[in-house]
Amino acid sequence: MTRAKDPVKAATPKAEEIEGVLLGSWRGMVQYRCRLCPFDTLDRQRFIEHFANVHPPLEVIDGFAPADPPVGETAVEE
Repeated sequence: MTRAKDPVKAATPKAEEIEGVLLGSWRGMVQYRCRLCPFDTLDRQRFIEHFANVHPPLEVIDGFAPADPPVGETAVEE
């Protein structure tokens, strides 16, 4: 008798290419869970679209600018 492949193990190399994913298993299917919010799905492409739309890199958020350094602060030397 041959043993069925674990879907999570089979999907792991592909999932490493997807930013923000945490793999799980649900009823023998691969579950794609978001590391930043409660979103999860069984559809790889839907997860990719979710992450791109809901958690864009800071560089593409309109109006984003890095914070100014603290005024009058100096670095602590060890």
